[in-house]
Amino acid sequence: MVDQRTGPFGRSNRLLKSKDFTRVGRHGARTATPEFVVLMTKRPNALTPSIRAPRIGLSTSRHVGNAVVRNRIRRQVREWFRRERLTLPPLTDVVVIARKHAATISTSKINGSLEDAFRRNPMMKKSHEDLRSP
Repeated sequence: MVDQRTGPFGRSNRLLKSKDFTRVGRHGARTATPEFVVLMTKRPNALTPSIRAPRIGLSTSRHVGNAVVRNRIRRQVREWFRRERLTLPPLTDVVVIARKHAATISTSKINGSLEDAFRRNPMMKKSHEDLRSP
């Protein structure tokens, strides 16, 4: 059953095009943990005028592990994002790059690592400052 507060996680919540990944990679604010690299950037409103919610793109190379391991990591990151996306600023695109160490840790440690990376990201600090200013 889908949590009513966060809703389903559909295609509109994902980065699907190569140019979107490239834009976030070039202009995104970067934070890293031993398990993940997180890149965040504001999305120009003209790109997706009807979608204000944050979107996520995932990158897991073969160095992380076999297909089973990579898919497990992607599922866990997507689930974390689905639950936490309401805490992220609107019109934000995020790319999460999994590192090899992500394959060896538990789900709770993956969640903690993602929370740490997002909390330290300069984009999150900017969004909280914007909310505080009158």
